[in-house]
Amino acid sequence: MNRFNHVEIIEHLELHRVWIETIGDQVKKIGVDEIDFCLIYLLIKSEVFSMERLSIKTREILKQSGWTTDRKKDISSQVKYLEDKGYIVFDCVKEALEQFCELKCIYEYNGNLEDFVIEPKVGLGDLDRRHYKRYEVIIGDDLVVIGTAFRDNAVLYMSKVGEVYAIRDDYYIWKIGCGIYEALNNLCEGRELKVIHEEHLEN
Repeated sequence: MNRFNHVEIIEHLELHRVWIETIGDQVKKIGVDEIDFCLIYLLIKSEVFSMERLSIKTREILKQSGWTTDRKKDISSQVKYLEDKGYIVFDCVKEALEQFCELKCIYEYNGNLEDFVIEPKVGLGDLDRRHYKRYEVIIGDDLVVIGTAFRDNAVLYMSKVGEVYAIRDDYYIWKIGCGIYEALNNLCEGRELKVIHEEHLEN
């Protein structure tokens, strides 16, 4: 059985897809014995396909902050910190922290420099879950603090289904993304974010 690297595997699968779609008129059929399925399994498990969801600009910004595609941080201290603060640390939160914890990313938005930090201790500080419980009621889901955004003016949260929110000054709530990759793309690309909850101070 031949062995191929990640790029070659993707190329072989693409050729096989073309062969199927053209009913054999284009390229040749790729035999099963030509592909090392162990490598395909590792490819999927290492989330190479998932990383394709990060835009080129997002990747560049992340790499400038020290991120690599195979990054997997030891997050035991962050998990313990959150649990001590009353949080249940969901698997989606752990996966996001393993890949992006302790990164401070700087990007441009409307001509100004903004940043976000993926680090629960920065977002929560000396407070605990009780101080932000009202946001879970507003959003309708359990939340975990994962960092800050907009030059520390907003706290980043992730829900148990992986959605990412930013909350600023106790009055504005934005949905940053349906998952960590979409959230990072929206931030790094400087996309306009929709306010899903807004409260006004009384005069």
